[in-house]
Amino acid sequence: MEQTISVAYPNVALHGYLRETGQLTRETEARLNEAHRTGLQKILSFEAAGGGFGWYGGREGNALLSGYCAMFLADLAKVFEFDPRILERTIAWLEKAQDSRGRWIGSDGHATWQRLSDAEIPCTAYVAWALKRAGRDDTVVLGRAEQFLRTAAADDAYVAALIANAFPTKPNLDRLAKLGNEGVWSTKLSSWTRSRDGAADLETTALAVLALANSHPSLADLGAGWLVRARDSYGGWGSTQGTVLALRALAATGGGSRDKIGARLQVNGKDIPNAFIESDAAQSFDISPYLVKGSNEIVLEASRRVNAQIAGRYYVPWGTEDMMRGVEGLNLRVAYDRTEVKLGETVRCSVQVEADAFMVMAEVAIPPGCTVDSSGLEDLVRRRVIDKYTQTGRSMIFYLPGKGATFSYALKPRYPLKVALPRSVAYEYYTPDRRVIVPPQDFEVRGQ
Repeated sequence: MEQTISVAYPNVALHGYLRETGQLTRETEARLNEAHRTGLQKILSFEAAGGGFGWYGGREGNALLSGYCAMFLADLAKVFEFDPRILERTIAWLEKAQDSRGRWIGSDGHATWQRLSDAEIPCTAYVAWALKRAGRDDTVVLGRAEQFLRTAAADDAYVAALIANAFPTKPNLDRLAKLGNEGVWSTKLSSWTRSRDGAADLETTALAVLALANSHPSLADLGAGWLVRARDSYGGWGSTQGTVLALRALAATGGGSRDKIGARLQVNGKDIPNAFIESDAAQSFDISPYLVKGSNEIVLEASRRVNAQIAGRYYVPWGTEDMMRGVEGLNLRVAYDRTEVKLGETVRCSVQVEADAFMVMAEVAIPPGCTVDSSGLEDLVRRRVIDKYTQTGRSMIFYLPGKGATFSYALKPRYPLKVALPRSVAYEYYTPDRRVIVPPQDFEVRGQ
């Protein structure tokens, strides 16, 4: 279920961001609407018979996941029309799931904060926030939740940010503001999707910016600036949660404008003519032809304040230090039963991922010119050895359970070649910096 929203939610966040910043075109909106339609159909297959949403089809409803889905449906309703009863019954289930003390506690064996003695605090704050985002306010249910949270310990920025988003009172907002450090809010906890370390700090900062955008605008702007600098080279923020929350935060702080912007680019003291045109849309320019070995100076002057990013890529030859290194709680092995084969023969690729995470991704290289036997992969999904798979031109991407998986699949070469396979990698989906790499392997296919 969460993986399905992982695909659908960024489209909703992007749709809202483009509309908010005046960058939405008819063509883009049409493509996004089609994506919303498909995503909604998939998500409904995870609705539990007794209400709420479960991790898999047929599972009972889970409080955290149902809260997440309520947020998604509420945000989707702002940009796409669908049956409102879907959201109404999700809200009704969440309200019924609250206990007599005003708490929501993880169910279905997936209490995300189960290692914490006070796990009910972030869980309750998260679900209350979800109900507020879904349009519920001034209810008995939220009153009970607020009463419970009023006396809760919230000295961690992640918990404080969830509480401040759910109940943006002056004490909650001021407490959150004091926990920031020059526009960054750090946490010692894992987020509800088990992102940790830098990935959890990113989510926490985005949550803080969302909460403080109106009450502490200068502080929120500092956080928004840090989020812009934290983007990866593809313009995202690593995980789905990080990307969705960052887009929400930037939209809340006015991350764009309907006004056209003029910009002037200079590289190493030389003006680059026509690098940018006056526009209200995002633009990019390749400066690699103007770079020199060593230090480079890049100057961007704009007609007003803008968000800018410099991204670079470079090649480093594989060496002994690039061999697979272990990460605590994560390991990857990729092996082929033969690396020298003849045309017409079948090769089996064995994959073993050991993990202790919420969800794990494995990107396994496909030997060039080889066809993957998808029937075997479908069987792995049916037996729940893997959750899902997709194929790109150069690799198989596997969505795996949090404990990892061991499996194999068949490949069939189509023509003779001798190559070094690309590297394979495994990483925690919500903490992508926690990764292990298997370096390239030699692979040869001989003619018959």
